[in-house]
Amino acid sequence: MNELTLNSAAKQYLRDSIKWGKFLAIVGLVITGFIVLGAIFAGTILSVLAERSTEWESIPSAAITFIYLCMAAVYFFPCWFQLKSSQKLQVALDQNNEEELAEGLKYMKYNYQIFGIMTAVVLAFYVLVIIFAIIGGGIAAAL
Repeated sequence: MNELTLNSAAKQYLRDSIKWGKFLAIVGLVITGFIVLGAIFAGTILSVLAERSTEWESIPSAAITFIYLCMAAVYFFPCWFQLKSSQKLQVALDQNNEEELAEGLKYMKYNYQIFGIMTAVVLAFYVLVIIFAIIGGGIAAAL
């Protein structure tokens, strides 16, 4: 049976990564909270602005709130998985516990999967924008 052991340098690198992982996760969760607050207040602010000026009437405040809440949900999960991963890995190192190490690495995998999926979606969106820009430019040039 192949066993993996971590030397003291690897454990120290992991401990340093855990600290930064916790920091980034906590900051990300705080930012997620601000996004949710922004969602709540964006609708209120747009409603007030729509009452005072006709320029703002065309912007549906419920749609803005929904978009902000979707952004918060998308941002929440990588941060949550990063925090869970850091916590599990910390316990694994402190208690020399293989099960906690496996759990921590599982959450790390989830974090990377989410970022990978989000990156693929953004890249696909960029490709579509470029294709439509080329088609639109071609049509505009033909007219």
